[in-house]
Amino acid sequence: MDQKIKVLYIAGTGKTGSTLLGKLLGQVEGVVDVGELINIDVQYAHDEKCGCSAPVKSCAFWTQVVEQGVGGIERLDRKRWHRLKTRYLPLLAIPGAKRFLTGYFAQLHDLHRAVHDVGGARVVADSSKSAFYGAVLNLFPDIDVYTLHLVRDVRASEGSMYRLKHEGSEKFSRRSTWWNSVRWMLVNLVTEWAAKWVRSPYERVRYEDLVAHPEQTLRKILDFVGASDAELGFLDGNTATLGKTHTIAGSGVRFKESAMDLKLDERWRTTLPEDKLAVVDRWTSRFRRRYGY
Repeated sequence: MDQKIKVLYIAGTGKTGSTLLGKLLGQVEGVVDVGELINIDVQYAHDEKCGCSAPVKSCAFWTQVVEQGVGGIERLDRKRWHRLKTRYLPLLAIPGAKRFLTGYFAQLHDLHRAVHDVGGARVVADSSKSAFYGAVLNLFPDIDVYTLHLVRDVRASEGSMYRLKHEGSEKFSRRSTWWNSVRWMLVNLVTEWAAKWVRSPYERVRYEDLVAHPEQTLRKILDFVGASDAELGFLDGNTATLGKTHTIAGSGVRFKESAMDLKLDERWRTTLPEDKLAVVDRWTSRFRRRYGY
């Protein structure tokens, strides 16, 4: 029988520091950080760069994984792939849905199996974030999913989105502040609920704690996923010496291959306009207390 695949699934909203967390975990021996695997088809369509800095089509790691997993990127069913969104969670309540979903999303399983085998992974770290994606992974009997819920102060997340929007990012150009605020609450609630529904082991960490106390936070995560014996020699206080990882999508930190000082990004305090901050406060002030903000 094939060895079980242990997936540390980083879930939550966007702009929470998931790329940084995955990058740090990817420095641990036996942990393979794949980034946002849900976006692999987009990365191939535009031949964007892997975290190793090579175009993804030229990356030896992904070439082998994709060939072994699905027989070539041209065989990946993009329509099915992009239906792995939170809004499909109710399907899990339909009698007989498990059999349908495991067949419908078999390629998701096959890519994780290939990552596990090609990378020699003790743990696969996947930061695709959609709660439905993690719930579907949990349906496969040879995959053990550990849901790691990463949260960040919504004001900081909105500040990051606002800054990217004004730098010309198309991804955030149509997102309003009130919708970002509502979505932050909904996605975090659904992430908690989905993990309980499918009985996935669940742990929550805050971005702010990760950068303030990286060793303590990473140790908590590794204990959670059953890798308490892992070494964190790449950390020296709040400085991390980063090496190459093969990551799909995410922020630019995935390309970092040098020493990096971990510190809290609080640019939102000076760059987020007062009217935008007022909207965030009006929608989220009570809910933020749930996570200590």
